[in-house]
Amino acid sequence: PTGSLEGRFVKRDLTTPVGFAQIAVGLTGFTTTDTNGFFRVSGLPLGTYRLTSSDPVSGIGAVLNTTLAFNGQTNVVTLVEQSRGEIHGTVVASDGGSFAPAVNVTLSFQDGITESRTVTSAASATIWVRAKWCFTEQSLCSKSLICRIVLCF
Repeated sequence: PTGSLEGRFVKRDLTTPVGFAQIAVGLTGFTTTDTNGFFRVSGLPLGTYRLTSSDPVSGIGAVLNTTLAFNGQTNVVTLVEQSRGEIHGTVVASDGGSFAPAVNVTLSFQDGITESRTVTSAASATIWVRAKWCFTEQSLCSKSLICRIVLCF
């Protein structure tokens, strides 16, 4: 029993196609979009697939999960570029009041396509990283430092 996946990869405006992008189909293989952002993969064993891709020009990615549940099923999907944001933050020492310059802060992603990024806080203990997520994080960076990072778009 097998199924197929077909669809388009588009920019956030939901209209502009992303052409010539390579799309990973889980761990099974790859396909490439045409000039109109269309793609099709046939003969896939039934199961759940994570489609990941990125615009070959901008590098902005897209991720989508889809399940083929019965023989002959064709899922029509739309991969949409994810938004990008920026991370602004300050590394604060464990005393909660003083700043901590020259600390490496690593941002890791679990979207399957974005590489981790590491920045070092400046003399003012500030950091600035381009990212795709928005949340507030407070965690232990090392034995004596607490990183407080606010992610904003």
